[in-house]
Amino acid sequence: MAALLGVAGALGGPPAYRALKTWRAHGLVAQANRLLAAGRAPEAVRLAQAAYQLSPRDDQTIRVLAQLYASEGQRDALVLWQNLVAAGKATAADRRALATFALAIQAWDTAAEQLRWLLRQAPADLANLELATQFYFQRGELAQAERFCQQALARQPENRGLRLLLARLLAESGDPGEAAQARLTIRTLAAGEDAVGLEGLTALAAMPELPEAAADWVADRLEHHPLATAADHLLAAGLRIHWHPEQRQSLITQASARYGDGSDVERLVLARWLNALGDYTQTLACLPPAVALKSQDLCLVRLDALAALGRWQDIRQTLDDRHCPLEAVLNHLFHARVAEELGRKEEAKLAWSRVQMTATDRPLTWLYVAQYAERLGDVAQAAKAWRRLTHDPSFNRIAYRALIRLGEREGNTRALRALMREIAQQFPSDPEPRNDLAYLDLLLNDDAAGAETVAAQLVHDHPNYLAYRTTLALARLRHNQAAAAAALYRGLELDWGGVLPGWQAVRAAVLGANGETNLARVACRRIPLERLKPEERALIQSYL
Repeated sequence: MAALLGVAGALGGPPAYRALKTWRAHGLVAQANRLLAAGRAPEAVRLAQAAYQLSPRDDQTIRVLAQLYASEGQRDALVLWQNLVAAGKATAADRRALATFALAIQAWDTAAEQLRWLLRQAPADLANLELATQFYFQRGELAQAERFCQQALARQPENRGLRLLLARLLAESGDPGEAAQARLTIRTLAAGEDAVGLEGLTALAAMPELPEAAADWVADRLEHHPLATAADHLLAAGLRIHWHPEQRQSLITQASARYGDGSDVERLVLARWLNALGDYTQTLACLPPAVALKSQDLCLVRLDALAALGRWQDIRQTLDDRHCPLEAVLNHLFHARVAEELGRKEEAKLAWSRVQMTATDRPLTWLYVAQYAERLGDVAQAAKAWRRLTHDPSFNRIAYRALIRLGEREGNTRALRALMREIAQQFPSDPEPRNDLAYLDLLLNDDAAGAETVAAQLVHDHPNYLAYRTTLALARLRHNQAAAAAALYRGLELDWGGVLPGWQAVRAAVLGANGETNLARVACRRIPLERLKPEERALIQSYL
């Protein structure tokens, strides 16, 4: 090596030396790729990091390290890819990788920025159309997602992944017949032993209306799918526990034996699954302190289990441990919870103020704070955090949905209507907030004429959406047009027990207004009355 360095100096100093370092970095990158292929990701990351230290401006080195970081879910991958973009060295594939990873961690603004660039450069490129479909699907903008998916399918009609994605989109549509056909398509695709088949199985498992026989089929397929991971196996076990609760303990014991001494990733998946089942003692056995302190994710799951068991002093001891891997804002957040549970109000108030200070410009942290406060039932802190996120274009839709959820819980229809008006103004091209605002106007019997105009236009544009038909039916009721309201439901074949309670109430009121009193009373018996707004309950009060 000394001889090589001497040659480098003789050949002209720094430029030649940099070339030598880049050559060495590429050698390390090649080794990292071989290790990754062999399933030795941690070692691959260390070699790639060494390569980056040697040649931090080399695009090949940056690219490989970014890919490795992304495979482990590390946000530093974003910075590396963004450095490639800023240096003008990013390829279209780099930008797609950046956008895909940004989607995975819900960094919506970064994903949107890269998607816009990709669609400007190649609007008909299949990979870009697929990415756009995924982006809008994850954002909940289903009409946009369907549009891009149809474009992609037109270019590659036999693409199983695209067919599955379109079916998942249609399964969430307001058209019952279309949704039922989509679920059949997903079932067919889920029979495959490829990645699309596995994705189809997980999509079916997430459907709340999945019947027992179908759930058993999905669980069996998940257990034996050649690409299934620990998360998939535990998803299968969860389905079996739901339908066969007598097997609960044996399934938990089997899962713990299988993954309790596995890799950190497997332990993390198992511990989260156990927490979701409420088996917190088993979580602590799976994650003893020596394991939990290895990473923030592992530590958070253990802290959640300790909190569920009310072991606040143990949590405080963990937070004060110098090896505690939590970032400052999360440490303050847990300190606030512990102080509140121990009745130390001033200490809790101080800890919450520290949360506010340390999370100022970090939307992902605000997201965690909001979700955590909501789980605790601390509506004030949750609303404050969600409200902060409404100002971030990457999270504003998620934040507004959460504020709606909190507003529904509070039961103040006028406050909810004010929030919906704000949302409709923020997203003027989105029909759903306009419909929801019209519905709330009609419930409150304010501006019924304007609300009817909005509802009629939405039904004209989207005749198969039950939400829009319901709003228009309510408008007809407010204008004493009972027959016109009933006509909106004619020909629909629905399991009304699976429809939102408020929509059931509107239909029951329409039945009653048309003289079908007995049918209205029967319909009311199926409605969970505790989930109705006061104004919805008033619609059907005479039939209860």
